[in-house]
Amino acid sequence: MGGCCASNQKPENTDVASNEPKEASPESDNNAEETMAENKRLIAALKEIPLFSCISELDQTAFAKQMQERKFKAGENLMVQGEVGTEFFIIAKGTCKVIVANDNGNEVQIAELSDGDYCGEQALLKDAKRGATVRAEVDTRCLVLSQAAFKELTKDNNIRFAKRDAARAAISAEQMEQYKSDGSNEQKEDDADDKVRADEEKVVWLLKAVDDNILFSHLDQDQRLIVCKEMYQEEVAVNDFLIKQGDEGNTFYVVDSGEFAITVEDIGQVDTLSSGRCVGELALLYNAPRAASVQCTKGGDDGDKAVVWCVKRTAFRKALMEASKKNSNENVEFLKKVELLAPLLSSELQLVDQALEPKTFNEGDVIFKQGDEGDRFYIIKSGSISGNAKDGTEFTLSVGGFFGERALLTNEPRAATITCASELECLTL
Repeated sequence: MGGCCASNQKPENTDVASNEPKEASPESDNNAEETMAENKRLIAALKEIPLFSCISELDQTAFAKQMQERKFKAGENLMVQGEVGTEFFIIAKGTCKVIVANDNGNEVQIAELSDGDYCGEQALLKDAKRGATVRAEVDTRCLVLSQAAFKELTKDNNIRFAKRDAARAAISAEQMEQYKSDGSNEQKEDDADDKVRADEEKVVWLLKAVDDNILFSHLDQDQRLIVCKEMYQEEVAVNDFLIKQGDEGNTFYVVDSGEFAITVEDIGQVDTLSSGRCVGELALLYNAPRAASVQCTKGGDDGDKAVVWCVKRTAFRKALMEASKKNSNENVEFLKKVELLAPLLSSELQLVDQALEPKTFNEGDVIFKQGDEGDRFYIIKSGSISGNAKDGTEFTLSVGGFFGERALLTNEPRAATITCASELECLTL
C-alpha cells in the first residue's frame, strides 16, 4: 500500500495494548508463551516487508516491541484516502478492504487485506497523503507502529535506513569517479541506441528523487549510485502513455519535467506525477501487469515533450549484483587484515562477510557500557573508539581493531565501556 493510507482513529485505551512482553507471573505463563509466539510471528512478518527486511533481527525485535495492538470493528476505517498518514499497520487478525474514490465520488474496492498483510509503510518515512481508504470488513485486530516511535528507534539505535537525509545524497568527486564505466572492457546496455545518460549533476538529482522511494530504502548509498548511473533519458509527447494498465512492464521511471496523470480503469485519475516523482518500481522486482496507466498531460518547460529517466529490470539487477560483489570483495580483503581472522581461508572469510552487518555511529556515541549484557562483536572499518576497562585501563582502537568478541564466547557482561572517538563504521556479528 505504500504511503497511501492514514488513520483517523483515536483508539480507546481499552483497545490499545503494547506489544512489549509483560512481567512474568505464575498465572501468566501461558500468556507469556503466547506473547513470545506472537513476537516471533511479527518478526517473521517484518522480514517480508521491504522497509524492514534490510535491518537485523535485533532491530526488527525492537520495532516489534514498539508496535501497539489496536482493534477495529467491522465498518471502521484504519485510514482514509487523502488524509496525511503517520502510522503503519499490520493485519494480525481479520479482513480489510482497500477502497479508492473515483472521479464521481463513488467508492471502488481495489484490493483486500487479510492476516499478515500490511499498509502505510511510507508514512513512517515522511508525512504523505493516503491514496486509498482501508476499512475493516469484519472485527479486525491490527499491530500499529507510529511515525514518532519509528523515528525515535532509528535515531537511538543508529538503524541504517534512517540516515537518508539530504546531506547523505551529496556525492564526492571520488565516489563518482569510482563508478565510471570502463568503456574498453564493457558496454552499457542500450549504448547502441545512443541513449542520453545522466551526468554527475543529474545523478545527484536522481539520488535525491529516489531517496524516499520504498524500493530504494533498503539499498545503501553505493547501490543507489550505481542504479542511478544506469538510468537513461526519454522524451514523452503530451497525450502519449508512459505506462498502460495491463501491459507487462520492466522499466522504472523518474519524472524530470512535465506532468503525468495516473488513472485506473473504472476509477479514474488517482494521482498526478511531476518533477522528482517516481513510478513503476514493482517492474524492477518481477513480471506483473501494470496496475494503472500513466499518461503525459503536460510537456516540459523547454518544449512540448516531457522528460523522464528510465532504468530497466536487467540493468537494475546487474547493477545490484555488481555492487554486492564489489562490496563483498572489498570486505574480504579488509577482513584478511583483521588479526583475529587472519588464519581463515578466503572462502571462510566470505562466509563471515555474509554474516556481518554494517552499523554506523556518531562521534561521542556510547556503543556499550561496562556491565551491559553482551550480544554483539564489532570490527572497526573506519574511525576509532576509546575504551575504559573495569580495572581502570584506558585504550584506543582504530581501523582493523575489534572489540566485544567475548560476547560470542561467554554470557559474561561487558568488561569495558566503549565510546566513539570519531564517526565510526563497524562490521558487527
